[in-house]
Amino acid sequence: MMLHQAKVLFAAHSAQPGGAEYCLDVLLRAIDRNIWDAEVFFACDGPLIDTPRSRGLPANIVAMSWWIGFEPSGWYWRNLVRCPWRIAGLVRKLRAEKFDLVYTNTAAIFESALAARLAGVPHVWHIHEMLTPSYWRSLVPLRHVRRCILRWSDAIIFESRAARRVCEEYWNKSFANCTTKGTADVYVVPNPLRMVPPPVTPEQRRLARELLGVSENEFAILWIGQFIPRKNPQLMLAAFHQTCFPGKSVLFMVGDGPLRLPLLHDVENLEMTNKRVRLDGFRHNIDTYLLASDVLVLTSAEESFGLVLLEAAAFAVPVITTDCGGPSDIVAHAKTGFIVPRTDDAAIAKHLVTLAADNVLRRRMGEAARERVLNEFTPERYVAAVQEIMKKTMRRGR
Repeated sequence: MMLHQAKVLFAAHSAQPGGAEYCLDVLLRAIDRNIWDAEVFFACDGPLIDTPRSRGLPANIVAMSWWIGFEPSGWYWRNLVRCPWRIAGLVRKLRAEKFDLVYTNTAAIFESALAARLAGVPHVWHIHEMLTPSYWRSLVPLRHVRRCILRWSDAIIFESRAARRVCEEYWNKSFANCTTKGTADVYVVPNPLRMVPPPVTPEQRRLARELLGVSENEFAILWIGQFIPRKNPQLMLAAFHQTCFPGKSVLFMVGDGPLRLPLLHDVENLEMTNKRVRLDGFRHNIDTYLLASDVLVLTSAEESFGLVLLEAAAFAVPVITTDCGGPSDIVAHAKTGFIVPRTDDAAIAKHLVTLAADNVLRRRMGEAARERVLNEFTPERYVAAVQEIMKKTMRRGR
């Protein structure tokens, strides 16, 4: 039992809405204040900074540099030049204020991890990314990023087995004949639902479909994500084009990004009867779409987790997902949805037709998906697991 609050510094790459940021938000909302005296640094501003502040936790914007996932600009390079001074200042802060733990909530930033190492403070690195070349732009070679993550951490948390496997395969090869391999404890903690909606009623579903202009017997397909190559929205269009439904159908593509114009061109050139596509742009709240949809499709080439699959399951919506990493930890094939090869548009089309023709199957899969996420991916379970790792890491560092 701890006799005093432990001081922990959380470092995040952004306070904008996103998967890693939502996970930290869940943790900060429920963190045990009897155990932890927390402070939060965000590398850039956003609405999620309000959560720690509303709980009385100090939260500030500190322009920490990104070493993966960055966009080159004059501001970026000027900010990078300043990072040695920020690291030195953070080392002084950690020592002077006697912090017990540093928690870096992403692989995108490194300054908090290096400062913890230099200050001799135990460090937890929570990796929310798939550390492969196709996933992120990297300032330094990813092999160096993976090496630093191992050497600058006392504990490493991955959000899926696939994300852990990418790093462990590299570590095992790189340090096979080396005695200086890091000794970090490695964990997998699946991401949580942000909130648990009540069971969906037929009336809620009817109203949502009416709001979105979906008729009673129309088969509604939902795709959510950035219009970028890694999310592969063109695969969704290709699969939809191949389907042959007995009645009307609609595909909602909710998102935005650099591929929007090519997608608009593809949609305009699709010749389809009784099928329509809507590119509805980015939405902060997707509840109406989930209520109105019969199935959600994820077409990514690579995913570290796949939080949208949890959100669909919470609304009892079955899913079809590519076998792209993290989703395999979420979807039970043929029970809560279907998992298909990464670029197999024909397989996606086949499962769409199956689900469209079988209301009973859709309902059974959706209910099984909801039951699974309510048992395995709750905020309470997530917060308890992460806090236990934090406590173990802090004790280990003493």
